[in-house]
Amino acid sequence: YDHPFNAKVKSARYLTGDPHGVFANLSSRRVIHVEFDISNSKIEYEPGDAVGIRCSNPENWVEFVVERVKGTLPLNVGPETPFVHSLTSSPIPKLCNVTEALTFHLDLQSSPKKQVLRALAEHCEDDN
Repeated sequence: YDHPFNAKVKSARYLTGDPHGVFANLSSRRVIHVEFDISNSKIEYEPGDAVGIRCSNPENWVEFVVERVKGTLPLNVGPETPFVHSLTSSPIPKLCNVTEALTFHLDLQSSPKKQVLRALAEHCEDDN
């Protein structure tokens, strides 16, 4: 997070999980070899250096969720209003807004984990 650089993917190929791959029989997990184009950066990458990858959620997915949570936000608060949270273990930065959290810090493409479902259940009401 100190000095992010938006790099394009030059190439990607499966190392595992691909039935025709060289390492196909070594693991049931999918491992992908990815090469990034950092030619226009000042990054001096050496093999073995750590790289953080921040994948964003599709914009239309974020808009879909934002439209549904807008009505639950307090008066005079919108999806772009910065907020500070007090969660001790969270992928969301302390200062953020709803749109940024949904775009960059929350995984909208995977099934929610039990911890998230429990947290959501605390805010649900039973109309029956």
